[in-house]
Amino acid sequence: MHLNKSAQNSKLIYILLILCIFGSFFIYNATSVYSTLNYGTPYRFAILHFAWLIIGFIGFVFFLKLDLNNLKPVAKLLAVGVIVPLIIVGSVGLLRQIGVLSCSTEAPFVPCINGASRWLYINSPPLPAIPFIGVLGFQPSELAKLVVIIINAVILAKYHTKDNKAALNILDRYPAFNYLMFYTGIFAFLILLQPNLSTALIVVMISLAMYFASGASLKPLYLASPILGVLGVVVTLSSGYRRERLFTLLKGGASESLGYHINQIQIALGSGGIWGVGLGQSRQKHQYLPEVSADSIFAVIGEEMGFIGTVLVILLFVLFMYKGYKIALEQSDVFLQTLAVGLTTWVVIHFLVNIGAVVGLIPLTGVPLPFISYGGSSVIFILMGMGLLANISMEDSQKRKFKQRR
Repeated sequence: MHLNKSAQNSKLIYILLILCIFGSFFIYNATSVYSTLNYGTPYRFAILHFAWLIIGFIGFVFFLKLDLNNLKPVAKLLAVGVIVPLIIVGSVGLLRQIGVLSCSTEAPFVPCINGASRWLYINSPPLPAIPFIGVLGFQPSELAKLVVIIINAVILAKYHTKDNKAALNILDRYPAFNYLMFYTGIFAFLILLQPNLSTALIVVMISLAMYFASGASLKPLYLASPILGVLGVVVTLSSGYRRERLFTLLKGGASESLGYHINQIQIALGSGGIWGVGLGQSRQKHQYLPEVSADSIFAVIGEEMGFIGTVLVILLFVLFMYKGYKIALEQSDVFLQTLAVGLTTWVVIHFLVNIGAVVGLIPLTGVPLPFISYGGSSVIFILMGMGLLANISMEDSQKRKFKQRR
């Protein structure tokens, strides 16, 4: 993978490898009990996760070697390609929310899981199941994060210096912001229909971070921020389960259903102390802690490795954040710079939201911890994105070497 061409690129890849190896160990560790009881083997989830990692790293290498200029002409095609499955999943989600369909009603290829329609199955019954895997599916919203980053970078590279403050039509004054919010709004709205507010908000936050980094006028961003904030509050309070999550956080676990989840997380983190109870010795993974391999896996890390272990994980993500934004700062091309900002922010927001929910700073959202939580869609698409980030780093290194030779 041409690691010798860029020391910075190598460090980025080493951080990713450490996080993925660490995550693989803890997925096996956290799921071994559940997997044994339900599937007769402690390795089911570990094997599946390893398979997702292989696919993800194949995508990583593909995007690492891709000519980044080839992304620009296909950006809109990629957007259409992901909007189609988002429409399918979002439409079924909307029908279930308004009562036309119920969660017990089978919808072809779009299952209802935990009250939401976020998955698109490829071989839904009556199609035959895949050996060992069963039904294979993916979350279009995870792919949407990667695609919205790419198309936003293309938009910002094209329009970031084309503001026309004299235009009578406000839509013509700030084309970069308007086009960016148009595509972002479509993605976020379709994701919200599933319903999936947390992912919709993440898409919006990534887009705003990219716009902020582009050098375009910040005036439309300041004008839109209060509106977006009010919309976020309205959407949150308009849903019963979202209100429940918010009030559970504010009341310290008063909700019987969500309060149990939070209490089990607190027990796991509290049990770990400074040094932890020891690797493999978690008690909470014995079917006490919900979503033990997904959004709650940081609690298992805290229980087994203690405060020291959680700090080490946080430091790894801080190092990634430093490397990612450093790559962005070194770019003179707006397309590469905003692309690097978007890809780095994607991981950083996931990390902050997951850790914030686990320690009780924000409501539980179901957002996975990047590279560590179990989940095929998240692992595969985020590794593809990291291939792009490593590509940007390598291209920048090659340009610097060329200038030095001259």
